Amino acid sequence: MIVIAVVFMALVFRTVNRKKLKLQYSLLWLIISFGMIIVSFIPQVAMWFASLMRIQTTSNLILFLGLVALLAITFSLTIILSKQSERVKQLVQTISIQNYLQEEREEHKNNEKLLD
Repeated sequence: MIVIAVVFMALVFRTVNRKKLKLQYSLLWLIISFGMIIVSFIPQVAMWFASLMRIQTTSNLILFLGLVALLAITFSLTIILSKQSERVKQLVQTISIQNYLQEEREEHKNNEKLLD
């Protein structure tokens, strides 16, 4: 688990450095990999947290935390997708208006040429 967590953290840093992933989106991934490293080195943390949450086994705790993390990521991506969808709609409307105005100007110029 240690190797997987370290490799995963290195992968996150690498994608941020190559500007394929924004820093604000990488924060959750870094927290997850950091948590994996802590639990790998000190498994008593997971056992203590499981007993604190009244979960019988640490594997159930890890499964639960994984599910919560996936739900958080999905919710975050849904918010981002909604914002992007609205932005695309606004851009399409703006471009359509600009195209219409450009066509109107060209038509007006053509009409003026015909009258001259």
